[in-house]
Amino acid sequence: MVKRLIIPLILLFTCCFRHNDALYIFFSSPWHNLSPYGTPLPPEYQARFTLYEPLVWVKVNGYIPALAKSWVTIDDTTWVFHLVTNAVFHDGTRFTAGDVVYSFKNYMEKNPDEKRNFYIKSIVPLDSFTVKFILHRNNPLFLPMVSSVPIVSKTLEGTGPYFLYSAKTDTIILKRFRGYRNPVPFEYQYIISIGDAEKRVEALSGVNYGVAFRINPGINMDKLPGGLNTRRVKTYALKYIAFSNPGRLEKEIRHIIYYATRKLDFTPSGEMIYQFVPLLSNFYSPVIEDSLENLCKKASIKPLKKPVTLSLVHWITIKNEGEMIKNALEPYNINTKLISVNNIEEWMKKIKQADMFIITVFFDPNDIVGVWLNVFEEFVNSKRIRNYLKGVKPESFIELKKNSDRIQWMLFEEMPLIPLYNRVETIGYTNNISFETLPEQFVPFYGIKKK
Repeated sequence: MVKRLIIPLILLFTCCFRHNDALYIFFSSPWHNLSPYGTPLPPEYQARFTLYEPLVWVKVNGYIPALAKSWVTIDDTTWVFHLVTNAVFHDGTRFTAGDVVYSFKNYMEKNPDEKRNFYIKSIVPLDSFTVKFILHRNNPLFLPMVSSVPIVSKTLEGTGPYFLYSAKTDTIILKRFRGYRNPVPFEYQYIISIGDAEKRVEALSGVNYGVAFRINPGINMDKLPGGLNTRRVKTYALKYIAFSNPGRLEKEIRHIIYYATRKLDFTPSGEMIYQFVPLLSNFYSPVIEDSLENLCKKASIKPLKKPVTLSLVHWITIKNEGEMIKNALEPYNINTKLISVNNIEEWMKKIKQADMFIITVFFDPNDIVGVWLNVFEEFVNSKRIRNYLKGVKPESFIELKKNSDRIQWMLFEEMPLIPLYNRVETIGYTNNISFETLPEQFVPFYGIKKK
């Protein structure tokens, strides 16, 4: 009788891993590696910050201590972080200030573009649990950027609430790290290859706690602030973030066509610059390609009477996606010229050619760091608009959000720059999950919020 019970229980545990306290994460794209360095794809990023921790987390309304329990600014270029004293790595070794120095130096070596963004001059351990950062210049975005750096040991162990149990082609399983300093209420199954959104939502029905990403992503472009002076605007740049939702992509194409036909008053020699910067090109699928090929037929807007040139600025590694946009716009008499860039300097140079730049600001650590930080900071600190901000300093995106209405109005009046303070995605989840039931360390990078 005992044998009959034990064998099914073993099979249930090994095959399904369905504990009542398991957290299931559903994604549609494959994973490639779980290294703490480099630019991660979505599955790797979400897993990365359960394996590893930064010094601080970013939240919509501020910051959460992680491996740093507190921090102070001595002056504009000096930051001091006081570290937790009870953190250990997954191999049992103790976390100290030396690990922070090693992690940042190693991260900068492996991410030279990020090194330029941080403006770090030196990192000095003041004692075993205090570390000082000295910057080359004031960096108002330093703290949110710090949240993107995983702290590791010299053997690349992490201090996160979970450790890597197994990694297969379609599944990453992370198990609770019993040595974690804070309570961890969930086992964690990370399933990353569940097809389309409907299947991911369906998969949620059988679990107590679950999150399915990319269910209904999108920014409501219809709510753009008004007052656009089209007579002054001859070029138009839109930083577009590509996702796997065909409806989202179709809506963005419609907006390009809408602004080209109704808002910008293009002449045959006019040029519209459409900044295409997908965060992750692997989101594309045959479904999206089919949507792009057919959306022109489904749209109710007629082709332009006069041709418009669309300069599509894209990273050299995602030329195929640029071709898809080009094909989609061709029936509208919008001629697309593909411009490849392969570094930040080229990208910024092309963006600065536009008289208008619509920038989207995110509150997720995955989005808050990256090449657009420099662009955003340059625009906000530029002499053309500095006087119109009336003392509003970009100490954080949160401060800017609080003043977003005033900034939008002033920028519209004086310079056609539109900051959009919106998230780019919403998340489908079961009724059993909320801010209250998730441990706090999940919130910053899962972005889970109540319906």
